[in-house]
Amino acid sequence: MEKLYALYPRVRIHFEAILLPTGRDEQFFKAISVIDKEFNARIPHNPDLRKIKKTISDFAKLHPDLYQLGRLKAQYALSLMKFMEQYGAQEPYCMPFYNTAKAFFLFVGKNELQSAFLDDAKEIAQYERDWGSDLWNVFESVFKDVS
Repeated sequence: MEKLYALYPRVRIHFEAILLPTGRDEQFFKAISVIDKEFNARIPHNPDLRKIKKTISDFAKLHPDLYQLGRLKAQYALSLMKFMEQYGAQEPYCMPFYNTAKAFFLFVGKNELQSAFLDDAKEIAQYERDWGSDLWNVFESVFKDVS
């Protein structure tokens, strides 16, 4: 088994996440850490969005709690939004932000997590509303029944 783990680290991660009681939580915090490191580096740099998407995708393969997966998607969208605001990085990040935010809204709606993510979603939608995007309409349709 150790040889298998050494050859295929993803196998080890998958088994640890499923078999250990705190495995998924540990992987969740590692994923949050990856997102934070990409956006909050000591030396400002362009975040590797592919790395972040892969991290979230790999975490989703562990069949985590839907709230945790939503938390990662929210963290990604909010971090990207704050990065764009802080550095004025609009052009190459507009579409990734739009797609990330829309995917987050639709995920929340599909899994009926509106009350848990209302504040994060409203902040994201308001930011895009200022730019004339249709994300506000998506937000309103997904969160229409939440106060």
